[in-house]
Parts: sequence; structure tokens; C-alpha cells
Amino acid sequence: MMLLGGRAAFRGTVLLSNLVLLAVWGANEYEGYAQSMGSMMFLAPLASVGIEKCALKLIPRLRHTVASLVGVFVTLCALLLAVALAVLAATVALGHSGHWATAGLAGLYAICVGLTQVMVGLSRALDKPKRDVAAHLTLCAALACWTGVAVVFKISPVTFLALTVATMAAVNVVLLVMLRPRFAGLRRRTVRRAAVRTSLLMAIPDLVGGLSMSLLFVALSVTGARAESTGLYMASVASALLLNAFSYLLRVLQPDVSRSLNQRDLTATYDRLARWLRLLVLAGVLYVPAVL
Repeated sequence: MMLLGGRAAFRGTVLLSNLVLLAVWGANEYEGYAQSMGSMMFLAPLASVGIEKCALKLIPRLRHTVASLVGVFVTLCALLLAVALAVLAATVALGHSGHWATAGLAGLYAICVGLTQVMVGLSRALDKPKRDVAAHLTLCAALACWTGVAVVFKISPVTFLALTVATMAAVNVVLLVMLRPRFAGLRRRTVRRAAVRTSLLMAIPDLVGGLSMSLLFVALSVTGARAESTGLYMASVASALLLNAFSYLLRVLQPDVSRSLNQRDLTATYDRLARWLRLLVLAGVLYVPAVL
């Protein structure tokens, strides 16, 4: 509940922040912001590529190679960061003439979101869940602060995104330092293969989903329907509050599930998971009409 509460507070703050920013900037200025944020969604899963899911699946089942595996994950994350930055540079250069600053910062925001998920996922896998909660509450407070600055000082989307990205980057650096990764595992082919193959396999749904949403925003832009970007982005942020709650619940339970796979009787695990999922479905039934 502590982990879910921290993530829910952050997602809820993102939703409320966008409502406030829409009121402060107006429809025309917010439209460009929503278009940039939506078209860069695919960079978040690209920057993480299933590392969080893989770490929560593999690390709880290991004893002697945990530190080495964390080093492999951190190295893979660094390589993905380089790829994501290169893709961002190419995307901004080819498709966002005139809005390159907003688009570039929106891409950096998406990349930082992906990196944060990797860092907090590794922390949870190492049985340090409080770091996850602290990171999201810090981001929640920072986002609320920068939104307040936007209201009081009427700052532009570029300034708002620059402040937000700087905060998220600082949080990621702190989380990385606290992990203290070791890189001996890079010399072990079995460890590398398990980490990379499993991460890529588990990343496919997120990559396809993120790319599909980004292409939808691009389609709105090239067909002259950019005004629809505001409603679509706001709807995606609102729906993500529930959809991410579902996926995050599975990730919170993943370490226990991985450890339970070594047992013969999984009845208790399945029963507990079923209770959580029923509760989530009930919450979703109430949440969807409320949002509509």
C-alpha cells in the first residue's frame, strides 16, 4: 500500500498539474505542449526496455550474483540512454521545426521517466522499497512546486519542462549512486544473456504501446488536427492513473511471485493475487465513470 500510494500520488499530481497548466497557458499554448509530450511517449519505454520487470523477476531468485546483475542492468540502461538520446535528436531534427525546444525537453522528460522506473525497480528488487516511495513523493512535491511557479510567474512550457527535467535527472542520479552497482557481471556471458534477453522480451508490450500512442499524436499533427492533441493527451494522462496502477501492482507483487515459483504449492499466492485484482477491478469500475 505504501508503494502504491507513492506512485498514485505522483500520477494524480501529474493529472492535476495538467489541468492547472491548461487553465494557465490557455488552449493554444497548451496544444503545442500536449503535442510534444504525446509524440515523445515512446521514449519512456525505449529508455528502460523492460529492465524493471526483468530485475523484479530475476534478482529475488538469486543469492550470489545479485550485485553483478545490478551492474549489468545499469550498463544496459546507460546504453539505452545513449540510444534514446540519439533517437530524440533525430526526431527533433526531422519533425519538429519551430518547436524544437519544447519537443526536445518533452523527449528528455519521457527519457527521465523511463530511467526513474529502472532505478526504483532495481531498488525494490534489492529490498529497498522506501527509495521508490521517497523518489515519487519528491517528484510529486517538485511537480506541484513548478506548477505553482507556472501559475504565479506565468512561465512558458519550455521553462516548466526544463525545471521538471532537471529535478527528475537529479533524483535519478541520487538513486543510481545509492545502488552502488558492481560491473563484474559484464564478464559473465550467462548473466549478460539472461539480463538482456529477458529485458528485451518483457519490453515488447510497453514499446508497442508507447510507439502506438506517439504515432497517433503524429497523425493528428500531419492531418491538421493538432487541436485534438489537448483532449487526447489529457485523456491518456487520466487513463494512465488506472492502467499504471494495474501494472504497478503486478510489479510490486513480482518479487514474491518469483520466490514462490520455487515452491510446489502456489495456491496461497494465486489467492492473494486474485484478492488484489478484484479490489483493483472494483476501483476501476468506480474510477472510469468519475473521470468521464
